[in-house]
Amino acid sequence: MGFFKKIGTAVKKNVNLKNVLKIATPLMSMIPVAGGLLQNITQGAVDAHAAKKAQKEYDSQVAQQQQNQIAQQTAQALAQATTQTLGDALVQGTFDGMSNSAKLTTAKYGATVADMTISQWFKEHWLAVSLGVTAFFGAIWMLTKSHSSGARRRR
Repeated sequence: MGFFKKIGTAVKKNVNLKNVLKIATPLMSMIPVAGGLLQNITQGAVDAHAAKKAQKEYDSQVAQQQQNQIAQQTAQALAQATTQTLGDALVQGTFDGMSNSAKLTTAKYGATVADMTISQWFKEHWLAVSLGVTAFFGAIWMLTKSHSSGARRRR
């Protein structure tokens, strides 16, 4: 009894419509008259099923990629908002907790850094600034000279 039970189990595991069609499709051509037609119909059904299965797999992969992208964008937005909120709260809390003298000292250091930055920029770009200012005043002088000489001629 166990022998037939094992055969039945093996048949259940290995025999399904897909496997039967794989084996039967080439054999259908041997049937006289309608064998070729049956083979074509069966092969078309098998191919359509395979194409449908491949399309489902592709659609599943695309949907998974879209879900991953949405999840990544959501996580990035959440992290950015959290970081910004915590950073603002930290700075505001620190500034509120400082005494007036500490705030004044911080402001003085900030002003010194800004002053040094501006001074350094002018040291590096003095030639361009002086040429620009000279050109500006030269253009104004030329415009006023041309307008004033034109006004004298009309009188």
